[in-house]
Amino acid sequence: AIPVHGTTVYFHDQKTSDITYVTLAFPMDFIQSEADLFLVANLGKLLGISATEHYSYMDLNNEIMKYTSGIRFSPAVFKNSKVRNDYEAKFLVSSSAIGENYQEMFRLILEVINHSNLLDKGRLKEILGMEKSSMEMHFDARGDEVAVSRVKAAFSAPEKYREKLTGLSYYDHLCELIATFDESGDELAGELSRMMDKLFNQSGLEIFLTGEADAKADLMAAITAMLGEIKQAPQTRH
Repeated sequence: AIPVHGTTVYFHDQKTSDITYVTLAFPMDFIQSEADLFLVANLGKLLGISATEHYSYMDLNNEIMKYTSGIRFSPAVFKNSKVRNDYEAKFLVSSSAIGENYQEMFRLILEVINHSNLLDKGRLKEILGMEKSSMEMHFDARGDEVAVSRVKAAFSAPEKYREKLTGLSYYDHLCELIATFDESGDELAGELSRMMDKLFNQSGLEIFLTGEADAKADLMAAITAMLGEIKQAPQTRH
């Protein structure tokens, strides 16, 4: 573990065929309400396929595909295997890139977490509608898994948390959101922007970096530069 600007960076030197892997883990322990949990779940669906300050969503997609394996944005729940009902929730930003493309990968991650534009209501509604359709297809194909997850949520705190992020609870929220979108779309856009401010900062951030041993110095220098572009603390978490 290497401290950088107060952030812990874990560097794993492995033979990776010159591929660099990175995961930024932003803590979600400040989230108290179900409404905020749904906002984080929505961010996981919207980020990376919405426009940013400098790119249309199509141009952003082209840049991401040109330089990386894709950039994934997703909330995750990690159980404590030794303590029942104890868990940690993190919002993960993960990607990989080959050769010198890691510089562009870090730049594009910053572009999304610092400059995403979620004020385009038409695009928001389109993405949420696509996610609703995708979830319905999954329910049809894997209904047994959905039912098991629902049952687990009744007996396990971490499973209940996860179910609100990805299960029927989130689907019900999505249906209501889409049904009332014409009236609530402006409010949603503002709430999403406020949640990004609360989430994407150095407070409690951990970074997991995997690459070739001889690239460690350059990768750590690039990570240090990237951290300089992530704000140190949220404006508010209330």
